[in-house]
Amino acid sequence: MRQIWSSRPTDDEAIRLMEKNISDALHVISLTHAGSLVEIKDKWWFALDCAPVVRFGLRGRLLVTVCLMLLFALVALSAVSERVLAADDNPFVVDGYVKDAGGIGIVGADVSIEMKHSGGGSTTHDVVTGDGGYYSDYFDGPEWEPGDTIVVTATYNSEQVVSPEEEATTDYYIQINLQFTAGIPELGSLLGFFVASGLVACVALVALGTGRKDQ
Repeated sequence: MRQIWSSRPTDDEAIRLMEKNISDALHVISLTHAGSLVEIKDKWWFALDCAPVVRFGLRGRLLVTVCLMLLFALVALSAVSERVLAADDNPFVVDGYVKDAGGIGIVGADVSIEMKHSGGGSTTHDVVTGDGGYYSDYFDGPEWEPGDTIVVTATYNSEQVVSPEEEATTDYYIQINLQFTAGIPELGSLLGFFVASGLVACVALVALGTGRKDQ
């Protein structure tokens, strides 16, 4: 809690209180406990409350400068703490569907999920689609942080489709669906095509031979 002055302190009293609270706040920061941010803020504001009553000689100006430096340290610590907690404590889930040009889910497609790190490098997970073309995977806390980007690539029968880059946020989840734009030939359909073509050719040859005998 911030202290409210009941009466105007002397310069020496104000300086001693300012020094004590700055020292305490710096000690709390040195421990780097995010849970102590409220305590740091209270001590910094109390130290700053002392500033107006100090004669701004060399010592006073020095203490006010330290207060300002402490503020910047507090802001930096807050940003880093939020970023670290967000990344370390929560996995990031990526799922979606892989479909053919007709909108039918593809079972057995290879899916590569790449987490591109904002600081450079990347982490990649590989999965295979199941029923309905559905895939799902997650990145542990150390494998991602807010601001990274995600790219998903699906491969099936030598055909490939790649998603646009999506940003990883503190929603901790994103769905990325992929759809092939051209028909993907199945092995069974290719065999059927060749068998049917062969039968048609045989019938044509038989008809042609029969016609020649009649002549």
